[in-house]
Amino acid sequence: MKKLLILFLVTVMALPVILTSVVHAVDNQTGATSATGTTTNETKKQTLEDRIAEHKNTVKTKITSAQKLRLKSKCKASQGKVSSVVDRIKGLETSRAQVYSNTINRLNKLSEKLKEKGIDTTELNTDIAVLQEKIDGFNSDIANFKQIVSDLVAMDCETDPEGFGASLEAARAARLQVHTDGADVRTYLTDTIKPLLKTIRSGLAKTEGEG
Repeated sequence: MKKLLILFLVTVMALPVILTSVVHAVDNQTGATSATGTTTNETKKQTLEDRIAEHKNTVKTKITSAQKLRLKSKCKASQGKVSSVVDRIKGLETSRAQVYSNTINRLNKLSEKLKEKGIDTTELNTDIAVLQEKIDGFNSDIANFKQIVSDLVAMDCETDPEGFGASLEAARAARLQVHTDGADVRTYLTDTIKPLLKTIRSGLAKTEGEG
């Protein structure tokens, strides 16, 4: 039976390295990088106008009259380019959700099997909980990113070029946050989860050898 556990551990340790690759279509629209703190639940409760107003309030650098005119003349064309980004974000959101869900499910299944054999799973369960928190943060932030980009396409940019500029800035900050979240999940898997699994596997192999 311990041989089966070792084989299961090998399978879990072979989980794909989770890389986060988020589209960069909004990168060159603005040079600012202000942070955005909107959560998924808050986003759902807000209207488009509310979210645009929030972006305006969080912008650190106000645009000039000349920049407003430039945005007004070019924003429609920019909206056409950004519209394709929404579907790409949705695809990334769906694929990552599946990978992350599979990862957590496999780890939980492993924990259950180890516990059934009388092996202490306290550390593993703690690490799984931390990983879940990091995944929840990624899911929340990518949903926020998707909402901001969707708003960029839906808003009347010619009437409110300042709001469009502020939303572009928010989109770029949100993209960077998603990238950071994904890297954080990947690092935790590589530097914390996998070394622990190796330790557990070594212990099982040693016990099997002694048996």
